[in-house]
Amino acid sequence: CWVCLVVGCDITDFHKKYYFLWKSVISQAIADTSNKGKKTESSVIKRKAITWFSGLNQDFVYTCTLANYDPAYVKKKVEPIIARNKKEFP
Repeated sequence: CWVCLVVGCDITDFHKKYYFLWKSVISQAIADTSNKGKKTESSVIKRKAITWFSGLNQDFVYTCTLANYDPAYVKKKVEPIIARNKKEFP
């Protein structure tokens, strides 16, 4: 990784932290699909998260790649969660 070469970090440690950051983004999006808040903002967050996972759009694919995940695998694993949470969506 060019960043590790420039700043002299431990490549393994740097990549672990980097992947963890992007895995956290995906985890938060999963949590957002379960948002049960009553405010309009909560509803918007939930709808955006569900939409983000529903297709293989460029942003979703790129985020999965940054997390070192296969986008199709993530989508397959998240689909049952989304299906359950869509039932609760007004």
